[in-house]
Amino acid sequence: MLKKRIISAALAAATVLGFAGCNKTPMTDDLFTVKEDDGNYTGDRGLAPEIDVDDGYNTAAIDNTAVNDVYKNAAANNTYDLSNDQTAGASYDTASIQPQAGLLTAGCWSDNENWGFFSNLIASDRLTYPLFGLDPTKRIRITVKSDDGTPAANVKAELLNEKGDTVWAGVSDHNGIVYLMNKNDDKKLSVKLGDGTTQALDLDDDQGGQQKSGTYNTEKEITIGAKGNKYENADIMFIIDSTGSMHDEMDFLQSEFTEITERIGDKNTRYSVNFYRDEGDEYLTKCNPFSSDVKKVQTIINNESAAGGKGQIAAVAQALDQTMNDADWSDESVKLAFLIFDAPPYKEAADSLARSVETAASKGIRLIPVVGSGSDADVELFGRAIAIETGGTYVFLTDDSGIGESHEEPIIGKHEVKPLVDIITEIINEYRGNTK
Repeated sequence: MLKKRIISAALAAATVLGFAGCNKTPMTDDLFTVKEDDGNYTGDRGLAPEIDVDDGYNTAAIDNTAVNDVYKNAAANNTYDLSNDQTAGASYDTASIQPQAGLLTAGCWSDNENWGFFSNLIASDRLTYPLFGLDPTKRIRITVKSDDGTPAANVKAELLNEKGDTVWAGVSDHNGIVYLMNKNDDKKLSVKLGDGTTQALDLDDDQGGQQKSGTYNTEKEITIGAKGNKYENADIMFIIDSTGSMHDEMDFLQSEFTEITERIGDKNTRYSVNFYRDEGDEYLTKCNPFSSDVKKVQTIINNESAAGGKGQIAAVAQALDQTMNDADWSDESVKLAFLIFDAPPYKEAADSLARSVETAASKGIRLIPVVGSGSDADVELFGRAIAIETGGTYVFLTDDSGIGESHEEPIIGKHEVKPLVDIITEIINEYRGNTK
């Protein structure tokens, strides 16, 4: 089976190298149907097929040139140890192929941009909330535009109840979009923007906006007199589960962090790396301030290792509490926090988790979960919730690389698979409004 996964990884790599951009295009319901088969959700994931043979792989039956190019390119980057060049008609000696972190593959998905798809999953009970104190089904989408019709980015928005109390706060993104949560199911609401503009919000039915599908479908466009600010600076944070099951993900960050910073190619960027484990381990959390010194941050990453942990639970709540509340986030920056993890938080920490996510949203911090191997349904539910509530993107590792343990596929629509390093850099550029 190991050989099968490795050769499949090469074919997948040949396929994914040409992909560009995460699929964030809104999808209609008829483009993808989730089918239930013996309790497993299946569908056209757009993944490369495996070659199902028992021993050795006769490359004459496939596009040998493409496969060889992938292997040679990987070898040139010290990601594969090849004993010799392979030729058409030969069998690959897969025992000499050692996949490394640089070839981790992943997909990404935006429930906010595919809200009808998400609503159908809620209506059919395939996804169920609230969980961990989070309920993204109560999402209201606000689009802020300047009077010239252009998106107004980085505009503060507050959802107010009938008494004028703030229910939820957020900051519009580069597209002028901000997501607000009616967490208390208030019936009469209004939206107040940073320039003082206030408008009543007409919910979409008599139940406070909750549709039969189980989700809110309320959307509103608000125009302000002034233009929003496009921040040139960026604060990029990585929050990493450093327990023993996270070796592959830790190797990835150690080998690819500098590559990510070079691809972004902007000096107006600060980075912070933070680690967490579990009760009884060497440490519970290990947090570091933001720094524009890439070499310094790389050294911090290189000095860390994956160890400890009790298996299924890790200290996510404590890490989010410290990083969202105590870190020196700049008001004048695009703010992204990549949470790289494979185990769910303690359910007893629900109140703390909810407060941290609400704090992130109010500061304009986009939480971007990166789900690793060995994760379960609760990890998916948690990750998708924090992405929805903060306007982030859900990222998940896939089996296409053949690296590490099996990766659970989320219940989503069609998506592209590509190297994780590509996805991370593209997400950063997208939220910065960088189209290059």
